[in-house]
Amino acid sequence: TYYPSGAVKAVMHYEQYVLQGPFVGYHENGKDSEICKYENGAREGYHAVFWENGQIAKEEMVEKGKHVYALAFHPNGNIKEYHLFTKKGYLKSSVQFTPAGELYYWGAFKNGKFDGRSLLFFHTQFFACVPSNMIALCGFCVNDVGQPISVFSVTMDVPVEISR
Repeated sequence: TYYPSGAVKAVMHYEQYVLQGPFVGYHENGKDSEICKYENGAREGYHAVFWENGQIAKEEMVEKGKHVYALAFHPNGNIKEYHLFTKKGYLKSSVQFTPAGELYYWGAFKNGKFDGRSLLFFHTQFFACVPSNMIALCGFCVNDVGQPISVFSVTMDVPVEISR
């Protein structure tokens, strides 16, 4: 396929109208936008998505139709999210980071559903533990130079355990 400018947008192969084999997508500037492989119309193996500047934005591994892991990156190259999956393809754990590379979330999952507690962090310091039977919204208000000036949490049923 092609962009209206005539630049190549993607190169792919079909067998009997089904995507099969290598797939390479391109940004209009000619740099890769996506690489992966298709088997019988489904992504299989390594899959990567790239920012227009060529830096990696996302990568994941799929084996026999099941996710193994998924990573996402901030535009500055730091890891944004890291997800691990069970052999059956269910989400097992999730970790998220700020653009500066600071840990701000960790959560456990069982059979793809939330299981246990979520841990919230601020400037890599432990902030809150949210039990599995609660829904919580936690956040920080910061001044114009990024320093915390207040912390808030809204929960249903039981208060969030807060630590600083």
